[in-house]
Amino acid sequence: MKKQLSNEERLMTDKAWEKLRTSLESDGLINEPIKRRSPSYRYALAFAATLILVVTAGLFITKNDVSVTEYSSINLLNDIPGTTLVTKLEDGSVVYLAEKTTIKHPDKFSNNERLITLEGEAFFDIARDESKPFIINSGNAKVEVLGTSFELISHSGETVLSVKTGKVRITLISTGMMIDLNAGERAIADNDGVKKLTFDEYQDFQKYRSRMHFKDQTLINVTDILNRNFKDFEIVLEPGIEKRELTATFTEENIESMVQLICNALNLKYTTQGRVIKIHM
Repeated sequence: MKKQLSNEERLMTDKAWEKLRTSLESDGLINEPIKRRSPSYRYALAFAATLILVVTAGLFITKNDVSVTEYSSINLLNDIPGTTLVTKLEDGSVVYLAEKTTIKHPDKFSNNERLITLEGEAFFDIARDESKPFIINSGNAKVEVLGTSFELISHSGETVLSVKTGKVRITLISTGMMIDLNAGERAIADNDGVKKLTFDEYQDFQKYRSRMHFKDQTLINVTDILNRNFKDFEIVLEPGIEKRELTATFTEENIESMVQLICNALNLKYTTQGRVIKIHM
């Protein structure tokens, strides 16, 4: 049996509906004032308002999920003394991190840029992508490239950029002063500005590959980096083993000893034919 409302209850109900109507009008969810309606109309309005609240809540949830995806990042620190931590980013770029160096980058780059931050010393071998510049925020300077290789050092308010191949742009954040560098050129950015120097040939890369450490890198990434650095031989992989992960430190420059270490760690074998070394089951 339907319950009859007292005068006091009706008054309280009317006040509640008036408050809801005012709120909906102020949010632009209704275009004209709502006249006093029957209880059935008010129940329909309540249902519609509930739907609006549910949809709005859904929109906020979706937005928050997108934000988390866009800003989720990876912090990579080389805390192993005397080593270079080598990692391959999702765009194919390779980063060599000196000891006590940190980089921060998204797990997936955006559609219009590849943005990371650096603290310390690193060598970069950037995969070329003209539609997505590679941008490094490093202390007091910003470095922007399309595809090249260079060393970047950022310590105590000074940033030093040395270009091995290609072209790199460095910008002093405090003043906007901008300089473009080519292979064989170096820039030093500090509180006084940006200075450009030249050098005969970049020789410092050797220190980055003398003791390379890989952590949880796929086998295809490790062998690709070794092939870039040691060109006397080419390592190829048998299909099906590319995704195996490896953590190892290479202290020798003999490519065959490196392959032996890989095979011992992952229970694999290898055969050599000419200058090709094939790793297989």
